[in-house]
Amino acid sequence: MKVSIIIPTYNRFDLLKTCLDSVEKYTNLKDKEIVIVSNGCKDKTVRFIKLKQDIGLPYKLLEFPRPIGFPKAINIGALASEGDFLIFLNNDIELLLSTIDIWIDCLMGPFLKDPKVAISGPVKVENAETKMCFILFFCAMVRRSIYEELNGVDEIFSPGYGEDVDFCIRAQMKGYKIAQIPYETETLPKKNGFDVVNYPINHDSTQTFRHIPDHNKNYAKNSQILKQRYGK
Repeated sequence: MKVSIIIPTYNRFDLLKTCLDSVEKYTNLKDKEIVIVSNGCKDKTVRFIKLKQDIGLPYKLLEFPRPIGFPKAINIGALASEGDFLIFLNNDIELLLSTIDIWIDCLMGPFLKDPKVAISGPVKVENAETKMCFILFFCAMVRRSIYEELNGVDEIFSPGYGEDVDFCIRAQMKGYKIAQIPYETETLPKKNGFDVVNYPINHDSTQTFRHIPDHNKNYAKNSQILKQRYGK
């Protein structure tokens, strides 16, 4: 039951290094792999990941000379991965103080309880355009078989916004479930005596769309696609 952690990144080595340092610190990498999709990076990213590979850490590097957008990046990352479960993680994520693998265990929990669960994540919200709930893909686990069944995220939403909404809706229309893991006031299960009150993750959401030119225009375009497909 291998887990693949897929991280698209674009020219924010400072964010990526913080993200990867925390993942390595709080994750048992024995049965996991980290797939980095270099989305047109011109900074230290590629060299840094190659150094990780050189010392035997389970990294895969997919390098693209120009930005390809978030939807295409995670689709390519998923295709190159080997895990039965895929974790999509933004490069602006930092795991907080916790015991090893508790963030993975929390994401995995709903899948172990219910075979109909397709996606889990710490943030589940209602989309304004469709009035349907979805899991934000800044941190989300997806069952690989369902990801393949749905042919991944729809790249019509490139360079980004709405692909997670669309994917979650399509999964639910197929009869699958989405699950929010313990978050905010809920208490996570104890592991090795360590009691975590909140899901141990920090998300610098101000960085999410910084690399996307004319984000407002893209938001309007993709919002309209969602309205046309699922709006009432």
